[in-house]
Amino acid sequence: MALAGGGVFLLQFVLETYLLIPAGIAIGLGALGLAFVRVNHMPLTGFIAAYLQYMLFPRLYVWKKKGVTREQEVYAKKKPKKEQDDTLQGPSRQAVEDRLRAYASRQDTRNT
Repeated sequence: MALAGGGVFLLQFVLETYLLIPAGIAIGLGALGLAFVRVNHMPLTGFIAAYLQYMLFPRLYVWKKKGVTREQEVYAKKKPKKEQDDTLQGPSRQAVEDRLRAYASRQDTRNT
């Protein structure tokens, strides 16, 4: 924002008033956009940088790996399911109810 203000300040020495006002408005709106606008939960400056990087640097798309069939690729991605471990169990229902009753009676005695 300060850079935009400094730019408009310097432009007043170069441009006539009728050109300075629209240029100042455009520069101010651009600075506000860079400061506050978000695109896909990303600041506008980061979005512009990502866009330029996408457009300027080459990309390589690999559509199909050579030497690997589709079935091998699908089976390689699947992970075996883990068996449930029955040794880790929470407290029993009766234990939970006992603890809740004890807590409730403690709260009742504190409020009186």
